[in-house]
Amino acid sequence: MTPRKLIVAAIGLFALILLGGVVYWQFTPTVTAVSPGDGSTGIPASTAVSITFSRDMQHGSVESQLTIRPDTEGSIIWQGKTMSFIPDQPWQNGQAIVVQLNRGGRASGVLPLPAAQDYSWRFVIGDPRLVYLYPSAGPANIHLLDLNTGEIDQLTSYPGGIIDYSV
Repeated sequence: MTPRKLIVAAIGLFALILLGGVVYWQFTPTVTAVSPGDGSTGIPASTAVSITFSRDMQHGSVESQLTIRPDTEGSIIWQGKTMSFIPDQPWQNGQAIVVQLNRGGRASGVLPLPAAQDYSWRFVIGDPRLVYLYPSAGPANIHLLDLNTGEIDQLTSYPGGIIDYSV
């Protein structure tokens, strides 16, 4: 082989490797968002765990890589690129929840590349609280009662009061 052919072959091989790297980097699925966020505290006991991906995923391949500690029974639903785990029973108050998604879940489509890294985060379930309007006679504002400590916080202070609210 002549030196010129060697150079052309080397350049072609380099271009092929570079193109493969760009395709892999561009199309490898990644986690783009989680909910509740890492380190969150005071999370309501009925909260679902959601993971959003950069690409559409093969549902079964992702679900098999999901671990939630402590072990919790629940169901998984998908909405586009987002997978949500909904616990059958509310989480326990004050409990730390650790979510681990191991690498290996595969993307859907023409390039079913696997996720290349593990993803882990934790959050803590909060204590129950009660939100209410007070006083019942006259302009009422929104108050928050911590059911464990008995501490009351007034959340709004409108002179005309609040007529209604929803969570």
